[in-house]
Amino acid sequence: METAQIIELIDTGWILVASALLFLTPAGLLARELGLTRRKNNMHIAAKNMVNFAVAVVLYWLVGFGIMYGVTSSGIMGSTFFAPDLLNAQMAVEQGATTSLPAFFLFQALVCGTVVTIISGAGAEKMRFAGHWLVSMVVAAIIYPFAGHWIWGGFFSGRPAGWIGAFGFVDFAGATVVHSVGGWAALALLIVLGPRADRFKKDGTPNRLAKANLPMAALGTFMLWLGWFGFIGGHALLSSGGVSVVIVNTLLAGAAGVLAIIPIRLFANSGAVEADYLLKGVVAGLVAIAASAHAVHPQAAIIIGWIGAWIMLAGEWALLRLGVDDAVGIVPVHLGAGIWGTLAVAFLGDPQMLGTGLNFVLQFGAQIIGILAIGGWTFLTTIIFVGLMDLVIPLRVTLAEEQFGLNIVEQDAEPDYSGYPGLEDLLATYRQELILQKISRDPLAASSTPPAPASPFAPIPET
Repeated sequence: METAQIIELIDTGWILVASALLFLTPAGLLARELGLTRRKNNMHIAAKNMVNFAVAVVLYWLVGFGIMYGVTSSGIMGSTFFAPDLLNAQMAVEQGATTSLPAFFLFQALVCGTVVTIISGAGAEKMRFAGHWLVSMVVAAIIYPFAGHWIWGGFFSGRPAGWIGAFGFVDFAGATVVHSVGGWAALALLIVLGPRADRFKKDGTPNRLAKANLPMAALGTFMLWLGWFGFIGGHALLSSGGVSVVIVNTLLAGAAGVLAIIPIRLFANSGAVEADYLLKGVVAGLVAIAASAHAVHPQAAIIIGWIGAWIMLAGEWALLRLGVDDAVGIVPVHLGAGIWGTLAVAFLGDPQMLGTGLNFVLQFGAQIIGILAIGGWTFLTTIIFVGLMDLVIPLRVTLAEEQFGLNIVEQDAEPDYSGYPGLEDLLATYRQELILQKISRDPLAASSTPPAPASPFAPIPET
């Protein structure tokens, strides 16, 4: 066996290992979401995350992979690799790929599945099951692949082919392509859906809602941290970067994200540090380092992760002041930290390692162009699609359904009645009303229960 073949086998083997680690990422996101939301919705969350991931993988193979990595058409979209025949290696070589195309597709499909899992957290506890997978279809087939092609297109030719990448924009492992896309889409979804019924008081001040299982959320965060080694490490091999360096930088940035939370929350919360903020700090640090893990020194990785966590805290504060209810912190963690990490490429990236040949001003300008272009594309496309879809198929559950919990309403789960006297009779009455009225979307419309707010920023009436 020739040396080149041995190297190719080793590279392919690492991509498969990185993919296995990456598979922990959607699992970790699920565990975090289950831990940070309420128990009455846990079965619904598990079901919708599983379906979203499956929808994303199939549609990415059918359409998304071709748009993202096919031979470019004016830097806008790919024109090959639609529903690729991964068994036919010669066909792949003729179109510009290598015989490791199946491994490459596997890794990228898992990244796409991660994007839709991030976005689905925005609908936790208030969005219908069907709405989740409809949004996932659009993201996996259109929104994410186009954004990815504009930045990462041209992989098989060895040079940037997307129109944003041609400016010298750098996003090593998806601070913008993956996390900002997820954050912008989540923000659009949050605006359309509005807050949960009991999240804000009449005067607009937020209520603190119970979280089902913070230890589970912590376990999910550690799963994410481990999965990030595959996420970042896989991109390192695909871009000929140093795998060990990017993994160390990832470790340091996540740790810095935790430590950055402590002094701020000690000061702001009278000496108490909330566990959920620590968990979000980890992920914010990991998101922030994704853009430049290959091109920064360890001390810079710590700075990037530290500031990423502070950006996350500022984003949480801003959303609450605007009346936006983000149950698991998708927008401040993935969008806020993702934007900062993308800008940090220009501030802290080693010019030689970046390899763009741009000075600071031009590099900063390229990063701004990428942030604005991807943000505008993702946010506008998502809010238009979701807004139109909401007119046809209401995406938000009713107030009564939200109060009962989506386990019962959307998954027909049998609840645990222990400790809740009278709940079984109440649920029986509720289900009988659904049958008698022959509707399942507004069963208590004629009652005195206050309706959900028409505006996502309006305060919720207290019950």
